[in-house]
Amino acid sequence: MKSSAEQGDGQAQITLGWIYCSGSAVPQDCAEAVNWWRKAAEQGIASAQNGVGWMYYLGHGVPQSYTEAFKWFLKAAQQGEVFGQYNVGEAFEYGQGVPHDDVAAYAWYSLAAEQASSPAIIRRDNLSRRLTLEQIAEARRRVGLFKPGNQSSPQI
Repeated sequence: MKSSAEQGDGQAQITLGWIYCSGSAVPQDCAEAVNWWRKAAEQGIASAQNGVGWMYYLGHGVPQSYTEAFKWFLKAAQQGEVFGQYNVGEAFEYGQGVPHDDVAAYAWYSLAAEQASSPAIIRRDNLSRRLTLEQIAEARRRVGLFKPGNQSSPQI
């Protein structure tokens, strides 16, 4: 596994990151987990990008930073990764790493909800109770502009 990861195999890097994160076959080492996930994330693997985001969000193996977590969550979300989309929605809803923006949160939750994410459906529907019809329409307009994989698409 390690030799494949060292040769740049993204899936092996993700697996090795999980091994270090969990401490299942080696002593637990969150910094080493982040190291391997970051290698996969830099290859554009969305699940690894989201994983790196979580490590920054929690401060495991890296200094805790909502701003850095958001950066990685957004990379995953822009590729259509459901957990990244949910996490970006949550960041906007609570103003963690970005300014609070309920319209953006609703839009990102909506994208995750389109992929049958139950938590995103619940958060979006709860958020809708605080938004005006105009704000919901604006969020839906933004969702309509979103193209997965297009990192230059309009910021939701």
